[in-house]
Amino acid sequence: MTIYRIHITNSAFKIFKKLPKYIKEKLLQETEILKIDPYKGEQLKGKYHQCRSLHLSFRNTQYRIIYKVFLREKSIVIYLATTRENVYRKMEEMRIE
Repeated sequence: MTIYRIHITNSAFKIFKKLPKYIKEKLLQETEILKIDPYKGEQLKGKYHQCRSLHLSFRNTQYRIIYKVFLREKSIVIYLATTRENVYRKMEEMRIE
C-alpha cells in the first residue's frame, strides 16, 4: 500500500485557518483518507480537469477540498479547502490550473 504525502499551499492554508475549529478537524480527517486513497475525490471537468474535488457535508453546509495527485512524487497538493459556495471563483482568484 502506497501512502501519499500531503502538501497544502500557503493560499489554501490562509483560507483553512479562518474556518471554525470543528470544520478544520473534519477536513483534516478527510485529508488523512486521501493519503491512502488519493482518487476518492471526483475529477473536475473543463479548465480544472487536472484537479480533484473531495466533497464533504457538515451541519448542512457543503465543503470542498480541491487537490491534485502527483503519482511520480507520491504526493497530493491541496489548493483549496473551503465551503462549496463560489469555489470556482476562488479557484480563479488563486489562479489554480
